[in-house]
Amino acid sequence: MATLIAWAVVAGLCCLAVGLVLQPLWRRRHLARVAERSAGEHIEAALPKAVACWPALTGAQRQRLIHQLRIFLHEKQFHGCNGLDITDDMRCIIAANACLLRLQADADCFPAVRHILVYPGGFWVQHDQPDADGLVSDEPALLSGEAWDAGRVILSWEDCEAAARGDGGNVIVHEFAHQLDYEATQADGAPPLADYETWARVFGEIFEQLRDTGSPVLDLYGASEPAECFAVATESFFQQGDALQAHHPALYDLLSTYFAVDTRRPS
Repeated sequence: MATLIAWAVVAGLCCLAVGLVLQPLWRRRHLARVAERSAGEHIEAALPKAVACWPALTGAQRQRLIHQLRIFLHEKQFHGCNGLDITDDMRCIIAANACLLRLQADADCFPAVRHILVYPGGFWVQHDQPDADGLVSDEPALLSGEAWDAGRVILSWEDCEAAARGDGGNVIVHEFAHQLDYEATQADGAPPLADYETWARVFGEIFEQLRDTGSPVLDLYGASEPAECFAVATESFFQQGDALQAHHPALYDLLSTYFAVDTRRPS
């Protein structure tokens, strides 16, 4: 009897091991089939107006964006808050801007993110966590976006629309940059990387510059902590590529290499 139980345990462990090995393969094959489907002619035709840096993307990068967008729309659930009805245009703008961060070959499309909550405009949040100075505020904060490491992103639609129109900031890119940060061991302003040394040096210099003198192209909010510095820099990279390259060339080159795209406008 003991022998049978032992064999059953071994067999169960073997099945579990095989499942763990094959699961990524099954997922890749499933997502490949999803990406072959159309997201809808209306959605894909709307991409040039949904993404501010669309003119800078090559043909191959645009196809890659469509590929990732199809997967994103298949996997994520959108929820309208405060009476907001989610339309196809809203889903397109949010998905397309999020997927800009995942144009790299074989990049996963934020697998941990499951729910996207969208408010008509800014929303009030009461936090009970201490800030960078160790203080907890009694006052609620008005936010345009928030990222949770539990697989949830919250956005203000008013600010999403502004990003699509070419505003200097991009709340979608900002919050999904935080999701990349969460994929690393520590959410400290660096996604999973092969070369942390160069990343730390470049971002360390930018962080200190923001604190000391500011920047004509980076929001001062990036000086609050390293994670926000990465999110703010990512916003600027996708919304103001030419200006970021002109004022912070080392930062631009670093982000261009990481995101596998050149966001400067073609001359």
